Amino acid sequence: MLSHRYLIFFTLIMLLSIPQILSAQRDTLFICDPGDPIQLSVGEGNFAYQWSPVGAFDNPFISNPTVRPLEPGIYTLRRIPSVTSNNLIVNPDFSLGNEGFSSDYDYVDRINIQGVYGVNESAANLNSVFFEDCPDHTSGDGPMLVVDGSPTRNEQVWCQTIAVKEDKDYAFSAWLTSVNSMNPAALQFSINGQPIGEIFRASSRVCQWQQFYEVWNAQEATEAEICIVNQNTNPAGNDFAMDDFAFFELEEVLYDTVVVLIEALTAAEERRVYIPNAFSPNFDGRNDTFQPFLGKGVAELESFRVFDRWGNLVFERENCAPDEAGCAWDGRFKGRSLPPDYYVYQAQIRYADEVLEVKKGSVLLTK
Repeated sequence: MLSHRYLIFFTLIMLLSIPQILSAQRDTLFICDPGDPIQLSVGEGNFAYQWSPVGAFDNPFISNPTVRPLEPGIYTLRRIPSVTSNNLIVNPDFSLGNEGFSSDYDYVDRINIQGVYGVNESAANLNSVFFEDCPDHTSGDGPMLVVDGSPTRNEQVWCQTIAVKEDKDYAFSAWLTSVNSMNPAALQFSINGQPIGEIFRASSRVCQWQQFYEVWNAQEATEAEICIVNQNTNPAGNDFAMDDFAFFELEEVLYDTVVVLIEALTAAEERRVYIPNAFSPNFDGRNDTFQPFLGKGVAELESFRVFDRWGNLVFERENCAPDEAGCAWDGRFKGRSLPPDYYVYQAQIRYADEVLEVKKGSVLLTK
């Protein structure tokens, strides 16, 4: 075993719309060299998975992807365990055929040109020369949307408008596969004209269904216009199928965080600080306080201040040892619980090698 070892530990985080700490457990895995593969894994049976950063994994949308760490880093899994609310998408599995959605593409019975789509039980039924005989995602013998990507920019493949409730969280999901291995599609999903999530790229492996999902908050909106644009305008190949759309009011999301550390780091590399972006001070014993989490390369939290959106100082501590309980904010000011909102923090950190750093950001207080 070489001197560089990677220690991996999992911190489970649960949220009802935003993260709350559920529990913490440790698993230890070792690799000999940077770039060696590690397979991360969580339980099967969840509705959706999304590991990030997306580009680090061989497939970031499954329960057990492989990552090859080149340096210390943090990997996060966001998953939806189950869905009990109603699917608000009309004709989500295309069992009604060409109904319930709009498209800038033309609907056809045979696909022989770019910028068209069909609905069929097999892609090969629409073009037996270039398309593989891929079954649908729902049952293996039902209909699906089959598309030949357009060379024209910003043409909408699929759109549907749905009534939503203000300030509610929703999850959107769709399944994608290539039906031709050449030049896979690159889809950008949006709601009310704003992109959600990163560009989602189909695999070059045909008939391999992959799930896209993203969480969206309605804020003041009462409608959600969901649209898909294929950002790949290369006419060669660019053939894909979609199925099993879902849009539902969000009930529960689980967050799993994987932190990768390297032994025998230099002092500069040991400067590890993690600051959460949300907490819920409802005194249920889970994620009730907010403070920076400091690694062993940190000597002291010299000052920690929290301000409301108007710049008023609502919390302040100085000269805190790493993870000192008394330096955590419980969401109160002068004994009064503050309302849910975004608050701004400023943390001055002194590292073991006497380097000083100021970190600034915002945290969401929720109940």
